[in-house]
Amino acid sequence: MKRTQFDILRQCYDELASELKTFEHDLIRDLLRAWDVSFKQMDNYLLSKQVTKSQVSSGLRQGLKDLPEIFDDLPESIRETALAKYKLVMSKYE
Repeated sequence: MKRTQFDILRQCYDELASELKTFEHDLIRDLLRAWDVSFKQMDNYLLSKQVTKSQVSSGLRQGLKDLPEIFDDLPESIRETALAKYKLVMSKYE
């Protein structure tokens, strides 16, 4: 079965979440909780055919692009490590 852009983006988010779980910071925990809720809602919408994977993909791509801006609110030591993990994961999916 061919992997869709949505499937690739979803895998990227899953890998990022796994990497970011190591951080002890409220912003990161809140971000991961929001992703969890959003992906559960997305899964429900996809199952009920309210949206298609292609309709969701552009929003997922934009969310990944915006993530470094969210990291700007982290303390410098955490931000640098989070950005390094982000770049590492993103390099696998570009």
